Amino acid sequence: MKKISLFICFIFLLNAHVKAQNWVSYSTSIPAKGLEGLPFRLKAMIKAEIAHDSANARMWIRINKPTKMGFFENMRNRPIRNKAWKPYQIDGIIDSGAVKISFGALCEFDGKFSYDDFKLEVETRKGEWKTIFSEDFEDGKTEPFVQGVQGGTSGINNKFSATTIKGGSSKSGQYLEILGKGVPSYGFNKAAGKLAEVNGARIYYEVYGEGKPLVLLPANGWGMPGLVSEIEYFLNKKYQIIVIEPRNSPKNWSKGQALSFELMASDVNEVLKKQGVDSAYIIASDQIGFYLAQKFPDKVKKMAIDEFYVRSDTFGIEPWAHQLLKNSMEKEKEERNHNRLNLILNTPQISFSDLEKIQAEVLLINVDWDGLVRLSHSLEIIKHLPKSNLFVSPGGYDANVQNRELTLIAIENFFERRFTGKP
Repeated sequence: MKKISLFICFIFLLNAHVKAQNWVSYSTSIPAKGLEGLPFRLKAMIKAEIAHDSANARMWIRINKPTKMGFFENMRNRPIRNKAWKPYQIDGIIDSGAVKISFGALCEFDGKFSYDDFKLEVETRKGEWKTIFSEDFEDGKTEPFVQGVQGGTSGINNKFSATTIKGGSSKSGQYLEILGKGVPSYGFNKAAGKLAEVNGARIYYEVYGEGKPLVLLPANGWGMPGLVSEIEYFLNKKYQIIVIEPRNSPKNWSKGQALSFELMASDVNEVLKKQGVDSAYIIASDQIGFYLAQKFPDKVKKMAIDEFYVRSDTFGIEPWAHQLLKNSMEKEKEERNHNRLNLILNTPQISFSDLEKIQAEVLLINVDWDGLVRLSHSLEIIKHLPKSNLFVSPGGYDANVQNRELTLIAIENFFERRFTGKP
């Protein structure tokens, strides 16, 4: 049975502004009371007719505990692209203290994604399995599956629709068909995509529009699909958007390559040279933006940065998040993800005197409470950044998801207005 890394469970914290831009989920949930500790298997018949190279269908399941997630799997390493019906399965154990089990379908990009004969079973005795949920869509309804991930706005996407279709995996009855049409393909756009050979790595980036150069930098290890809101918002404001994936994104990563925040900042500088960009507005996450402003100050007109900390201990990172990251790194066997987490936890500390040398105008972004970076740490940072403001999105760790338009308006205002100094 596969044990799932806690790294996956931490996705929404480390890339908090990722909403369902190129994907959708149709899901349901059941109570977990009385099922704690039991092995389970989630099964379904699935097929996919994809209209985009990266489109795929998957299943996912999450065990909810009172204050955090337990088991989680979303078949990220088993994307489904076959046109014929085939059975698929996720195995696991229901965590102690579980209160709810959420599960469903997950689809990415354009295509027709078909599901039938969903079953969730638990092993009550060795070799004896009991069905605790079953849905074959024979009543012609998509319920109890609804858009979303059973909480918040993640997994909701109006580019997808669902209906029931006659036929199904048994060639009788009905099945659930999810249709994706006009789904944004940022990060996979062959017309806009470019490759640059810099610093011993191949860096993928995309360029959109005309106007003032604005560079979007996904967080350490992430690609650009989570930046759809930023791309579309600022394209409408007459910026030229340059989205540069870091060297440890899934698309850029190569086994054994060198990795540091300083090197990733240098990659950005080299890409901008190749594009003929002397300086640009920057929207960044984590330390990549800081090192760009420190090592290549002429490249930064103004910068908005979130998830930024100068200490990777519990002084800078929320204690519970720090422990989760540490546990995740110890369990993570995939080189790229292990190195990504190691970079977060063990990157060299940045001194306050280093911050005081930054001359770029910086908008620091955080949330009220329970984010990756402690709010008290952000307040300490802006004391030492000479030309800085702090924007606090109201709410918890997912506030930058729920309030993304508010955050983007704050960033635009910061870019457009003259910085008048601190009170």
